[in-house]
Amino acid sequence: MDLLGRYSNPDIVSGMQRLLAGSDADGASDRPAPSRRKQTQIRLTDQELDTVIAAYNSGLTLTEVASSFGADRRTLANRLEQRGIPRRGRRLSDQQIQEAIALYGRGWSLARIAQRHGVHAQSIRYRLQRAGIALRPRPGWRE
Repeated sequence: MDLLGRYSNPDIVSGMQRLLAGSDADGASDRPAPSRRKQTQIRLTDQELDTVIAAYNSGLTLTEVASSFGADRRTLANRLEQRGIPRRGRRLSDQQIQEAIALYGRGWSLARIAQRHGVHAQSIRYRLQRAGIALRPRPGWRE
């Protein structure tokens, strides 16, 4: 009696045949175990946090400090806030905004202007839009 049809999955068919025969009742599956990303918890001592604060106050970004300690940037930001350390913002001055407008008018891309000023391209886009500058369509963008 052929319980398993001719169109069945061969891996399942062979597994079922072994199971029905009783030869693989306690055997391991042929499927690989799902991989799980291990999350490493970084607990900074007070001395390490003092080092983080000193590095941040010396001008390093949170991303740079976090990567050197193997910690998450947001965790360090929270720890700095708990210690009362003000966050540095990368705000553009009025002069930088005027320069960005001029460079964009000369054909520079948002990414290139952003790189020049050390900010994200979306920051430049936002500032240009607030200044009333009509933005060029993105390359390959269809409307």
